[in-house]
Amino acid sequence: MKILIKNIGLMQDGKVTEHKNIAVEDKYIKEFPENPKEEEYDEIIEGHDMLAMPGLVNTHTHVAMTLFRSYADDMALMDWLQNKIWPAEDHLDDDIVYWGSTLAFAEMIRGGTTSFCDMYMFMDACAKAADKAGIRGNLARGLAGIGPNGQKGIDENVELYKNWNGAGDGRFKVMMGPHAPYTLSHIPKYRCARTY
Repeated sequence: MKILIKNIGLMQDGKVTEHKNIAVEDKYIKEFPENPKEEEYDEIIEGHDMLAMPGLVNTHTHVAMTLFRSYADDMALMDWLQNKIWPAEDHLDDDIVYWGSTLAFAEMIRGGTTSFCDMYMFMDACAKAADKAGIRGNLARGLAGIGPNGQKGIDENVELYKNWNGAGDGRFKVMMGPHAPYTLSHIPKYRCARTY
């Protein structure tokens, strides 16, 4: 399918030029024609008063945590993590992470973010939500700890790689996701086996 977006403001190299045209074929921008022949296109989109610009990239996310927004605000980090977030995360599952991720992707897309880099748990559910949203992402199972659950997190990351690396027409890349050292050094002994 050939689409023409006409009369749009186009941002290139940090500058906006008005009344430009974008020719799209299938899912790819093919050219920026100066004098397009509208009869050559299957669909014409009027871009007047709109701006086309490169998509934004969110390079550090835990997308499902949208569900914890405004939960236990204004606390010191370790107090917030140990006494509020980690106990709440113990109740997460695939379904909850799927819907929290879906909310995050709707907000990202609305604000112009087209790609994200996420490290969390229940990442298969996150990947399914991202695939449905059509967003591009780097995915990793968050890893923290060397206890009995440490290997479980690594195994989940390997499975995530098998299922999602290169999926979504190449929109997804899977990587390992070791978490910050403070999740080990400050976690009480009963939490040291946590795999995030």
